[in-house]
Amino acid sequence: MSNIGTSVAKMAMLAGGAVLGAFIARLCDEWIVAHSRTQSDYDKTRYAQGLSAVALPPVAPPQAPFQAPNVDEQQQYNEYE
Repeated sequence: MSNIGTSVAKMAMLAGGAVLGAFIARLCDEWIVAHSRTQSDYDKTRYAQGLSAVALPPVAPPQAPFQAPNVDEQQQYNEYE
């Protein structure tokens, strides 16, 4: 191939890559917009119900109040170290 032919082939590949890149970027942008609209609608619904945007797991009440160990238990623990 001549230098002119090689240059034309390179320019064609470059232009094709630019078009393909723009097409992929457009598809990704449409997907992101659709996803964000869906998420926004979900959040608005949760806020209208008085809930947070993220569903939080229920918190269990504490089993027993905290009690500091007595001195005898602390001494036994230190003996094993």
